[in-house]
Amino acid sequence: MPALRDSQVYYFELGEGRWEGKLSFTILDVRGFLRAKISPREKALAVLLHALGRLPGKTVMRAEILGAPDEGDGVARVEVSVYRFGMEVSRLRGHYALDEGGHGVRIHITQRYGPHGFPWEDRPGRAVISHAGRRAQYDMKMLGEDFEGHYLVAEDRLHLDARYASAWAEVEEVMTRACPLKPTEPQARARCEALLELARDIEARCRDFDLRQDPRAVFAHVYAYFLRDLAYGLHEQGFEDPDWVVRLGKAFAQRYDAAMQTYGQGGAPWAWCEAIDLMLSGKLTVVDELLISMGVHIGHDLPRALAQVGLTTPDGRSRIADFHRVNLVLERAIDPIQDRLAERYNPIVGVVDRVLGGMDEEIARAGIRSARGRAWYDAELLRHPESGEETAKDIDARVGALCRLLLGRPRRHTLPRRLFRRAVRTLRRHPRHAAAAEAFYSRCADGAHNLTVPAWAQAALGAHTRRAANASRLLQDNLRHFLQNRPLDSLLTPGDVRRLGAAVDGEGWWANLPRAAEERPDTKVTLAALVADLPEPIRSEGLRALGVREGAALRAVDVQEALVEVLRRGFDAARARLSTAVDALDAAGLPAGAVLTILDDPNGGYDPDTRVFTAKAAAVFDVDLEAVRWMLSPDRWDDAITPVEETHWVDAPVNGGGVFYERVNLFYPYLTHHPLALENLLFGRVVHEADQARTEYALKRSLDDVLDVDEGYLLARTLAPGKTVVVLEKRLRVYRNPTLYTLLRCNPDGLSFMLAQWLQDAALTHPGGAQSS
Repeated sequence: MPALRDSQVYYFELGEGRWEGKLSFTILDVRGFLRAKISPREKALAVLLHALGRLPGKTVMRAEILGAPDEGDGVARVEVSVYRFGMEVSRLRGHYALDEGGHGVRIHITQRYGPHGFPWEDRPGRAVISHAGRRAQYDMKMLGEDFEGHYLVAEDRLHLDARYASAWAEVEEVMTRACPLKPTEPQARARCEALLELARDIEARCRDFDLRQDPRAVFAHVYAYFLRDLAYGLHEQGFEDPDWVVRLGKAFAQRYDAAMQTYGQGGAPWAWCEAIDLMLSGKLTVVDELLISMGVHIGHDLPRALAQVGLTTPDGRSRIADFHRVNLVLERAIDPIQDRLAERYNPIVGVVDRVLGGMDEEIARAGIRSARGRAWYDAELLRHPESGEETAKDIDARVGALCRLLLGRPRRHTLPRRLFRRAVRTLRRHPRHAAAAEAFYSRCADGAHNLTVPAWAQAALGAHTRRAANASRLLQDNLRHFLQNRPLDSLLTPGDVRRLGAAVDGEGWWANLPRAAEERPDTKVTLAALVADLPEPIRSEGLRALGVREGAALRAVDVQEALVEVLRRGFDAARARLSTAVDALDAAGLPAGAVLTILDDPNGGYDPDTRVFTAKAAAVFDVDLEAVRWMLSPDRWDDAITPVEETHWVDAPVNGGGVFYERVNLFYPYLTHHPLALENLLFGRVVHEADQARTEYALKRSLDDVLDVDEGYLLARTLAPGKTVVVLEKRLRVYRNPTLYTLLRCNPDGLSFMLAQWLQDAALTHPGGAQSS
């Protein structure tokens, strides 16, 4: 079994399953909250969440992670619900698409604040998983504000702590695992995974039914929940032959799957055809739909599945004991299933459950035992040739009678009962699932996402559009620089890249790549990493244009991630990872050998006294050593970042020793096109309050030079000594790639969802408000 990547460990090993715990939301900075540029509704929700946290008791949080390792590079679907005083405060559903690198995750979230009926909101997010899957960092927007979250899985793998922070608020989550862990013993693990695979297939069918508002979704959801419950608890239930239980589960589920696939094509059993026709008639309640599906599946499919896998062991002993142990798992799931039906499909189920107390659970238990007991008896008869054919006919007749009973029952109801049933059906809900993260990002990039751009933003964009000639020139200049010097920015989707390339070069996007690699060989690793992130067939075309083989491109992505780790943690901490990442790059013609020479030097090839690179460091980027010294000379550095003559710079210590000045120089010696102040702030994470005024000036000057407009003033106005570095970094993110802002001025109709939100945030912080461009 191949080793799992960090993100796979986090979502498919440690996280998959159900979690329960508590949540607290606290407004830490009241003044910052009052100044926050969020809507009145979002402010009201924030105040409500803060007030609920101050009341006695706790805010209950329930979460479930459903893994799908076989979808692309891996997908996790997450559902989170928050309750206070028994009322639903929030519900979140997310689609988490894992990157092939094993650390990054693309997220699409759809969330609702308040009970059913309140509006849903879609938004993107990102996560980075590290520390062998035990830690995660999330970047997402909540209540109109950017939050950064950090998750930590405890050593016992049963507890999870999380903390989100924004400019003015903090969210804390304390979660405990509510289902058993996957077993570690190989055979038990294989049995668990086999049942989980069945559950994933049925969950996919359930999502399809929900999307089409098909009533068959009710039973599919319950079926998948039961299979997961059985999978997690199989090794703890004391089964004499758990392999037989798995074989029975597969044979049983395959008959259900075949009936769903062949319905409407003439291949489904007649009992299932009658049941599905009845459900699609719209005359049944949620409970009716569940009962009729269970009746057909247990009454029609279970006897045949039992006869298929056998009722006795090889030595002749009956398997009835293991069969009844499955009944216990089913009965234990009755109450949670009722809660799920009430939350997802109809709240009346919960009302009836509370009114009847424990009576409905007892009725359900008796019904399950009776139906499954009859199924065992029918399976015994099906095994004998003299009674098998007659038993099969009797099974079909009984299941058909159940369908006809339910079909005719509403006509025999009195008028009040018919009106009540009709009222119950009007409360029917259809769950909303988060779309695939890739599709969501693609819709955003292609302009298919419905955007609501405020009037002030329309005016600002119109002012930018009137400067289209100048913007077009900047677009070409900035993109050429981007191709030569930068990796693919996290804000750029493949659709953005394709459109930008077409705007620059009519012959196609890849015409600039060979030239860029030839002129600046130091960027070939960066370009290979950029191209490897794009979809086919563009990916293959780009790799051919660069002359880089497929395997080497994937290693290039690893090198990019390893270099970022070097920047953050120092060479000593990242030595092993970087060595592993670059060992295959030499064969592809990439400058891997020079990188390895740096690893042999305990100082990382850097002389802190003279603050210049050694010959080894110059060889890494394949540039002339004198050119490196010139780029990093104190005179040039100070001229780029400060309006005064003094040579002082930020001396805040960083992880692993050294100063921030050194970290920037180590990683970005080839960023020569623009002043370096913006990069300093983006990657530094440390700023002295004493340097605040000079930092603001340098940032404004840098942005003015890049954009040829006064956007720098917008950002400079948002910086204040009292704000944290995290907030500062969030504010800067929208300006990280000047090409994107140039694109906004050229094509306001093509704004993606994310960029529209960030533009709104930037424009709201401008002192001119709606009238400012």
